[in-house]
Amino acid sequence: MSTNDEIVEKLQAIISQLNSTSNTKIDVEKLHQTASDLENILPQLQFETTNARIDGNWEEAKKLKEAEKECKQALESVRATIISSTIIGINQDNLREMQKILGEVDTASKTQRRIDFILASLRFVRKFFA
Repeated sequence: MSTNDEIVEKLQAIISQLNSTSNTKIDVEKLHQTASDLENILPQLQFETTNARIDGNWEEAKKLKEAEKECKQALESVRATIISSTIIGINQDNLREMQKILGEVDTASKTQRRIDFILASLRFVRKFFA
């Protein structure tokens, strides 16, 4: 399995976990798990970026570098939420966006748009906790 496939699967798990929460609350334990998952994704993105640069695939390297940045920002947002030790309310727009992303996971994971899916997922996780 390629690293991109692993990243897509981990992001799918994060979004599914967020989607499985109640309609009004997320508990801090789940936030810790999300932070841990993002911490594991970051070095994989860095590895993929390095490989793309070595292969001379500059467009992919640029997108992967952007994904690294999004991952770092999403991780910071999750950590900030953990530090504040509050329970976050979920609005219906976020719920609809999660369902849309979950619906696109299978398609994105089977196409060359994996990097685009990774970016969109990381942006969503960051936005969700912002």
